[in-house]
Amino acid sequence: MAQMTTASKEIAKSTRTLICLLQSLIDHRVLIELRNDHFVLGMLQSVDCYMNCESSSAKIWSLNDWIEDQCHDNNATIINLQCDRLPDTEWLDKHSKQMDYIFIKGNRIRFIHLPEEINIIDCIEKQLKFYRERNKNVMAIQRPFNWKDYRKKLKSEIPNQQQQQQDNDNNKSITISLTGDNKN
Repeated sequence: MAQMTTASKEIAKSTRTLICLLQSLIDHRVLIELRNDHFVLGMLQSVDCYMNCESSSAKIWSLNDWIEDQCHDNNATIINLQCDRLPDTEWLDKHSKQMDYIFIKGNRIRFIHLPEEINIIDCIEKQLKFYRERNKNVMAIQRPFNWKDYRKKLKSEIPNQQQQQQDNDNNKSITISLTGDNKN
């Protein structure tokens, strides 16, 4: 059995889960909700098989800050929370922190809100097709070295080499006896 490299293990894990969907969203703007009630809105740069994400030009804000701000603005104790939409751009510019790059560990992610304009099935199919094409190219270029077959080949070559050596020795002795002048 051929050994799988780290990259091929990650690809295998990604193709068996919906992580391939997230990997197809690279270079899209996504909203990531963290387990500590913070939100990150940024351009997705990479996603690995453990759902670790890298984002660029991200804005980070806290849900608690947004709730407090809504309560103070409306002078009400009960507000209607609509977490499925982004806060106003004015509020975001005022209360969020801007980061050029952020790494988010996969186990810290609660939700990833997908952009509305994407077709989920098309994204998954596109990513799986990319993996299949990549796998074909890699297998055509580089095959893993199989030590078991190599040892079998060496074992079969050693007796053949010994047989050839004996044949050569016999041929030499025959040629010597045929060409030599033996007067007995």
